[in-house]
Amino acid sequence: MKKFVQIFKIPLLVFTVLLVVGVVCKIIKDSRPPIEFVRGNTQTATDERVFDVADKLTDEEEAVLREKIQAAEDLCGIDIVVVILNQSLEEYAKSYESIIGYVEPYQYTMVYADNFYEDGMFGYDAPYGDGVILVDNWYREADGGVYSWVDTSGKVQNLLRDSDVEFILDTCLDYVDDDPAYAYGYFVELMADYLDPNQNWGDALGGIFSILVGLMAGLIFFFVNFGGKKGKNTVETRTYVKNGKAEVRAQQDIFLTKTIQKRKIETDTNRSSGGSGGHISAGGHSYGGGGHRR
Repeated sequence: MKKFVQIFKIPLLVFTVLLVVGVVCKIIKDSRPPIEFVRGNTQTATDERVFDVADKLTDEEEAVLREKIQAAEDLCGIDIVVVILNQSLEEYAKSYESIIGYVEPYQYTMVYADNFYEDGMFGYDAPYGDGVILVDNWYREADGGVYSWVDTSGKVQNLLRDSDVEFILDTCLDYVDDDPAYAYGYFVELMADYLDPNQNWGDALGGIFSILVGLMAGLIFFFVNFGGKKGKNTVETRTYVKNGKAEVRAQQDIFLTKTIQKRKIETDTNRSSGGSGGHISAGGHSYGGGGHRR
């Protein structure tokens, strides 16, 4: 029993510390009041959040989407705008090239999203502030692409990486052709999952606890397998000496032949991502986000 305690005293100590930390984390998470937001922007041009210009949703589906957006906005303290189009944006976007430079096809929806967000003075905290806008255009442009874009503004630009936006777009728009209402609703849900500060707090505590548990398991494994073992000297003077003289057995690798195989590395030329990265709009405002092509 004494030997057992001696071997496991450090792992047991670590386990006790982890148990205390876990209990404290649980108490903090359960007792911490949910973060509530108060809208600061009183200048928004409209209370509407769903703009189905392409008429892809029924009235009932639009109503459900508005409810989801309202719940997500209250939860995260951001504006969420969804615009659905079915028209060429090439001429529209090209008209801004004198201000923002050459515009690629995947950026047509980006230019539209910038201007729509700014014209509506969206932003939860202030005009052009905290929020996100999705512009999904069903029209197939001259290059064969059907493009969508998400602009992230204010704190959302800082909270979401380009890779996060790309994942959200690729995930939800996989369903858009078969079920637009589900796809746009899923977009809102994913945004809420990523941006809910209460959920992020819980995830952070859970992540810390998981790391500590992993550390404990590693220490226990170490002490069980190596704590009581001491290395033995397996090499003596006579190991490499025969009759008082050193004996070295030479080995030689003989090169016989070689075979070279060539293989073409295939590249994906039909990626769903339509572009990403921060940019400055024609109106001079900073956005993050990214695009999707289908």
